[in-house]
Amino acid sequence: MSDKENKRKCFKCGSSPAEDGIKLFRALKPGTNNLVRCEQWAQYMYPGRNVSSVEFLKKIYNEHRMLCSKHFQEEDFTDLTRKYLLRTAVPRDIEQHVPIFVASQPGTSGVHSQVLTNITNQPAHGTIEQQELGQPGPSRSTNEACIEAGSRKPKTKKEQILQSKCMKYLQKICVLQKRVQALSAQTMLNAIADDNNVKKLSAKVTPAFALFLQGQIRNCNRKLRGRRWSREEKITALRIFKRSPTCYRLLRRLFTLPSPGTLKNLLSKIPFTVGCNEAVFKIMQKFVKSQKTTDNEYILMFDEMSLKKHLNYDCKSDLIEGFQDHGNQGRSENIAGYALVFMVGGIRKRVKQPIAHYFSSSFVTADRLAILIKEVMNIFIL
Repeated sequence: MSDKENKRKCFKCGSSPAEDGIKLFRALKPGTNNLVRCEQWAQYMYPGRNVSSVEFLKKIYNEHRMLCSKHFQEEDFTDLTRKYLLRTAVPRDIEQHVPIFVASQPGTSGVHSQVLTNITNQPAHGTIEQQELGQPGPSRSTNEACIEAGSRKPKTKKEQILQSKCMKYLQKICVLQKRVQALSAQTMLNAIADDNNVKKLSAKVTPAFALFLQGQIRNCNRKLRGRRWSREEKITALRIFKRSPTCYRLLRRLFTLPSPGTLKNLLSKIPFTVGCNEAVFKIMQKFVKSQKTTDNEYILMFDEMSLKKHLNYDCKSDLIEGFQDHGNQGRSENIAGYALVFMVGGIRKRVKQPIAHYFSSSFVTADRLAILIKEVMNIFIL
């Protein structure tokens, strides 16, 4: 803790963090949503004074008036460490039980003690007005201060119940205000996205750009975890991400785009089992129908590469991955060290698409390779 923090003292009781080991809290800055709490803070520091003026509240804040943690109850803090206040915390008198021993007068037998309870904190240096003017206050003995404080009446049970209800209502008001702000911003963005001018603009641009524009308008002012994307928007972003992850990271700094984790979750929903991938074949059939007959000329390629031996447990399929697996030809207990991939490539058009993969413990033999090639070709024939 810095020396400046150690020199500061509580405006109400004069306690300091260095001597008493307490935490100081600065007076609230007056705003449009916390004027009631600012007035309660000011009324506690300046009892009997008109604190409804906003200029007076700003003056208290600018003068760095502070209160220590002794003037707040346990429910005003976020945890038991008493270091951080809730947004709805208001200073209140805390009842303390301080024993005061008074010596017996001469002529009495023994020493009698008198215990005074319900003693509240008092200013350490004179009255509030004298503190504000910088004048020293009259020094009083400890017994006089305790007796005067003990004469105050404690709060009744009804007052305590009403105070707790007010605190709960203040918390609910803060939550509702945040919800209203979020809903108003969301309604405005939805109205802009559904505007006729935006629809006319979308009709004059490409479908991908129109989809991108709607996503920008809808999610530009939302938090990271509050953004929502349609499946078409995710697929468009995934195309950019798979083309160049570095370029996608640069675009995310300039525009509002889905996170890489969102795209990977979308990609994980596509089943990629060992062997021929039926989902890829269905997509290729639709692609072939949309192309010209002269462009539908393809070749089947295959290649084998070495892998680092490793075992991994897939909780979704409840399967241990990393062993030799030839799809319909079965698995073995040998750990896989090679991967065989089949790919379709276009002759007239630049099209490349992996369609099947297998794992082997060693190089695939010629007999097994012939069986796998026939298995892949049969799917094309069907």
